[in-house]
Amino acid sequence: MDTVSDSEFAGHVEADDFLVITSPERRLDLAKRICAQFDEISRRFYPPEDIKRGYLVSTGRGGIRRRVPLMSIAVGIVSSQTKRFQSYVDVFDYVQRF
Repeated sequence: MDTVSDSEFAGHVEADDFLVITSPERRLDLAKRICAQFDEISRRFYPPEDIKRGYLVSTGRGGIRRRVPLMSIAVGIVSSQTKRFQSYVDVFDYVQRF
């Protein structure tokens, strides 16, 4: 499933941070498509009963059982039309303030 077109840029910045550069007109549609594809793909890693329940149950040290949330994704959108950024670090610093 290709989400990003040849005229856009997608890159892995660090750990679980990614950056996509796109046009202002495509930003919302692209964010929705990324979230939808993440939800579809991530469900493959869980048994149906965990998906239905919305969390999994894990037994940790000492036999203590706890709820563990399913994987999720967060998308932040910033525009260079309203604020100028010098680097991707500036973008991440700006997004993390919210």
